[in-house]
Amino acid sequence: MDKNLGNLQPLNEENFFTELDALEEDSRKEKIQSILQERNDILDSNRKLFARTKEAEGFKQDDDGNWIKTIEPKAKKDSVKSDE
Repeated sequence: MDKNLGNLQPLNEENFFTELDALEEDSRKEKIQSILQERNDILDSNRKLFARTKEAEGFKQDDDGNWIKTIEPKAKKDSVKSDE
């Protein structure tokens, strides 16, 4: 059973190890590398999504990686002058 990024089914640990044990060494290494790559892709996507969310909430990241709320100056209201 091949797990991919679009599959939302939880990974059954017992079935996973049974499947992994049935593979030859080279296939097992490829499977593990594939899973690690999938995990890293998910972590990277989550990191990017988190950053976009924080930026949309008005935060900016400093050089140390901390999220700091930016304060936007209040817009000056243009007074409307009437010619009365």
